[in-house]
Amino acid sequence: MPNVVFFSFKEQDREVVLTIKGRAVNLRYSALNFRVQDLLKRWQTENESVIKQAISKSISGTSRTIVFVGADTWSSYWVPHEV
Repeated sequence: MPNVVFFSFKEQDREVVLTIKGRAVNLRYSALNFRVQDLLKRWQTENESVIKQAISKSISGTSRTIVFVGADTWSSYWVPHEV
């Protein structure tokens, strides 16, 4: 059974993360033995309780968290809460 991995990423890196996610379920990439869970829906809010609740719900049941680090990940409002 594959691991369930939570992906944390900045919005501008979404396409790369979706590519990795797609390969993880593609049988031709058998070395990528994991299922991806992420917070694909983003809200235009800085309400910390709303953000933390959404993150907690998405991260529940995962075995690992992968932080996709791009050029501007440091400026993300979400990533620090996910980590």
